[in-house]
Amino acid sequence: MTVGPQSRSSCWSLGIPRVQVPRSAQALTDELTRISFNDVFSYLYLDQDEIARSTIHHLEGYRDIKRRQTFELLYGIMDTDIARIKREVATVAAARERLDADINAIRPFLERSGQPTEHELDLRDTSLTSQIAVAERELALLRRGARGSAQASEAKSRLVALEAEIGRARQRLTAARLEADGYRRVRAQLGQDLSRAVKAIVATPVFAGFEFEQCPRCLQPLTIDHPGAACRLCGQPDQQSPDVAALQSERDRIEAQMRETDELIADAGASERALDTEIETLEAQVAATREQIDRETREAVSPYVDQMASLSARLGELRGAHAALEASRRYLAEMDRLQSEREALRTRAAELEHELDAAEDAQSLALERVGDLSEIFASILDELQLPWLREAHIDVASYLPIVNGERLEGLSSGSMKALVNTAYFLAGLTYAIRGYPTLMPRFQMIDSPRVHHGANVTDRQAGERIYRWLMRLQQALNDEAAFLGGRGFQLIIADNDVPSFVRGLHTKRFSREEPLLLDVPGLDDEELLEQLGRDDDRDD
Repeated sequence: MTVGPQSRSSCWSLGIPRVQVPRSAQALTDELTRISFNDVFSYLYLDQDEIARSTIHHLEGYRDIKRRQTFELLYGIMDTDIARIKREVATVAAARERLDADINAIRPFLERSGQPTEHELDLRDTSLTSQIAVAERELALLRRGARGSAQASEAKSRLVALEAEIGRARQRLTAARLEADGYRRVRAQLGQDLSRAVKAIVATPVFAGFEFEQCPRCLQPLTIDHPGAACRLCGQPDQQSPDVAALQSERDRIEAQMRETDELIADAGASERALDTEIETLEAQVAATREQIDRETREAVSPYVDQMASLSARLGELRGAHAALEASRRYLAEMDRLQSEREALRTRAAELEHELDAAEDAQSLALERVGDLSEIFASILDELQLPWLREAHIDVASYLPIVNGERLEGLSSGSMKALVNTAYFLAGLTYAIRGYPTLMPRFQMIDSPRVHHGANVTDRQAGERIYRWLMRLQQALNDEAAFLGGRGFQLIIADNDVPSFVRGLHTKRFSREEPLLLDVPGLDDEELLEQLGRDDDRDD
């Protein structure tokens, strides 16, 4: 068997079911923990550090709870059905505590606030609903009357006509501005045409007679002759230059068009200003008409305002009271729900207690297994012929070994504690190999059973009798004794030496020359090995 970290299925591989148990043995809560492989392995391995200190860590509070729960599982005192019932009992108890806390918090609040009964709430609900409906109808009538009074006014018709006239005036203004913009663009184009005409009039008589003798680009003489009337520079036919009279006529035409355009621009500007004035006048009339409408509306609606304000306030109060009533109803509903849940949990708790009592009654015979284990434990100690032994048994409540009326920590010497623990573990192995109903694996490891024995005759003889007991167990296996029923087992003892009379046991000795592990750092360090030897002597 490999000792070390195991997967969750390690207990399953040993035929032990996965069981969850309450974390606390004193108080029932819904905090659960699982019996793990390490908990089971604590019953299979008695290590040197604990052999004279505790029985499977019973001195440690939390581990002692797991120790007892693991014992009950291994020896069939607790089966999975009982564990399930106990888990549910713990869950139900925790849920009831939470419900009790909620109920105890809500009930005083309801009592202080004068919470009405469900019947009283129904009566108030009917009354408030009726009053709200009446108030809403009256308020709707008042609003319709106010709107009818406000609508009977000639000023509103006049306002509609004025707003339509303003719209039309603004459309005409937009069209006038677009027309003026068009005239201005034409005026700008005419100005450019006039500038070109003036330049032509000035340049024609000045540059008409010039002849190029040299290329203005490369500055070479122009020696190529072009036939006919052609330009000496580019070779294209010469164009007839316009005369000054024609250019002056074009100038006069353009200036006449510009004067006409300026007149059109001035007319458009006058039209814009007239339209702006008209719009301002209409807007002033609209403002005055609106003031008249507001005044007439106030005068028409004022008889209804006070009634509507009063009725609206009353309606708000009624709706607030109805909302408070619904909140009260929710409080009652929540209280009823909590009490119903608590009653259901109380009923379920009673059912679980009945189930648990029935299961424990059916399992009461399983406690006899502790008595069988106790007899095996006592017989092993008797076979060791210990002079200080008066009485030994296993306690049916704690499942701990009791010797001479004392638990392990009450015994006076380390050798006594080591012998009691060794006998306790060997009793568990014997119980399993004799075929008793148990989940205890037929495997065990005991590390240094004689580590706390002194050099006196009593301790030495007790250590020898442990090995004689082991030899008898081995011989029973070899002889296929009937009590084994063909069942095998494995028991590993780690010790510094073996008594010389031991025969028939499989032994393996480890030394520096034949180590258990190869390539151990420091194995060739003489000083380290000497120090380890001195430490072992002090431990002995």
